[in-house]
Amino acid sequence: MALPLPPPGPDHYTARRARWLASTDTLPPPRHVPQPHARLQCLLNHPDPHTDPVWNHGIDKVWNGLAKGNRLKHRLPMDLVIKVIHAAWRRDPETWPEDAVAPDSDESRAITSTSPSSSRLQSPPGLASSLFAP
Repeated sequence: MALPLPPPGPDHYTARRARWLASTDTLPPPRHVPQPHARLQCLLNHPDPHTDPVWNHGIDKVWNGLAKGNRLKHRLPMDLVIKVIHAAWRRDPETWPEDAVAPDSDESRAITSTSPSSSRLQSPPGLASSLFAP
């Protein structure tokens, strides 16, 4: 059982955030990663997913669906949603100036990422249509 939280305020926020960021070993690993998620992950692992050659291979369709509030066919992991949003922000010069660099967070944990073995992209057929419900 979890310890009680402090009363609302900065200490309450800090305690809740610490619980949320704490690793939980009780969650079972996902049994199956849907193919559209794997293709999207591959695109988002590219060093520059906001550039036209990568963006136009399917990230744009996912972003447009999310931005319009379309219902997903399958749950999309939050890390993928964040990467899609980040790429969309970087494409918008008013939101993210071209030469701007995000500062490293002093509170982030180490995240390992893999880059695709080839910088050549192949168009993932039906990426957006396989992610969003009709």
